[in-house]
Amino acid sequence: GLEIRTNTATGEVLHVITVTAGRSDVRVLHWQAGKPESLENDQVRYSLSDHLGSSTLEMDAKAQLLSQEIYYPYGETAWFAGRSEVEVSYKTIRYSGKERDATGLYYYGLRYYAPWLMRWINPDPSGERGGINFYEMVNGNPLKYVDRHGDAPEVPKDIHYIWIGQSNALSRYVPNIEEAALLNYDFTVNVHVDLKDGDTGAEYIEKALSKFKNIKVTQLRNEPFFTSFKSSPSYAVYADLFGDDARNYASATDVLRYSLINHYGGIYVDVDDQFKRGVRPGDFTPKKNRVFTVGPVNPPWDANEYVINNNAFASHSQNPTLLALSNEVTARYKAQQGSAAGLRLSAMPAGNEKMKIVSQVTGPKVFTSVLTSRDQKLRKLFDAVVALDQSDKPLKNPDRHYAQREKRMPFSRFIKMGQAHTWR
Repeated sequence: GLEIRTNTATGEVLHVITVTAGRSDVRVLHWQAGKPESLENDQVRYSLSDHLGSSTLEMDAKAQLLSQEIYYPYGETAWFAGRSEVEVSYKTIRYSGKERDATGLYYYGLRYYAPWLMRWINPDPSGERGGINFYEMVNGNPLKYVDRHGDAPEVPKDIHYIWIGQSNALSRYVPNIEEAALLNYDFTVNVHVDLKDGDTGAEYIEKALSKFKNIKVTQLRNEPFFTSFKSSPSYAVYADLFGDDARNYASATDVLRYSLINHYGGIYVDVDDQFKRGVRPGDFTPKKNRVFTVGPVNPPWDANEYVINNNAFASHSQNPTLLALSNEVTARYKAQQGSAAGLRLSAMPAGNEKMKIVSQVTGPKVFTSVLTSRDQKLRKLFDAVVALDQSDKPLKNPDRHYAQREKRMPFSRFIKMGQAHTWR
């Protein structure tokens, strides 16, 4: 991009050319007039950024240090060092990749942010849809989230896989995880593992996935998340399904994935799914309490039904929609266990009839029901997609329809759904 900066008091006219590559950028400073005597014209400044996009280190064309800045969690400068006072004064990009003006405020497009207050100085432009605290910054979690425009936290650059049961069965899906890490090199790919008692294959899994530095394998029960999960109502459902029958593990991971993404935020993907391309900056349009999904599908266990599959979805953390989903799953599971059928879900034989119940209690059907009941626009979009699939009736506004599908259901563009069917 090109910026033209003018100072009417000094007569300075500065052209700034910026090229971005991943989390870093290169800026060339070209003075048309008013160049400081101590600086060369067409100065090149390489800026290295952290995971939030905050500029932490600047170097010149010879890789010599120009400036270094470290920030407190909410963006105020902890310390700042530079080669010279003049050179430091031309550092414009600071916390979360934004420019700090002479007043010390950051401008995000929709409102101003005061890092020393750890709050926005303007109320949330989305009103109560963004929560009851109109001035809160990134849901109170500045170490993980960044807000590019001043309206909603973004989905963190974390991809989450879950593997439970036996370690040796994961080997067939290692290429999918590696491909995800390769295509999404600037993401952390987390593999959360919960192995059966006596299975010592955690080290094997770590070794099998050690080729890529951005893959992180963790034992689920050692994570702080699991401590809070064990005290939640969802854990009893998970523990019941994580028994001796491996065909119930898909349902167990259904229960686990909703709580896990609500805790960490990020992208959940089934291990048998494949990335067709990497996630791009425009794939997720930030909005508070939104869950991004795949498009509606016709499941193999019911030819007359359409659902939004839960094989891949994304969200920021602490999303009330995901909390409501976890609570609904628990309620439906308890109701099913006490139903007149008298047969525990975990003990039912495999087949389409079982999958209809699984879908309704822990899987795609309850996922679809909760998401569409809490978001009427998503409900209308879902109904429109299904109607279009069932008839040849032309759309009234096709451009708007497909734009909404791309915004709300982006995974259909870059995820190929797997066919493992571990429930069989």
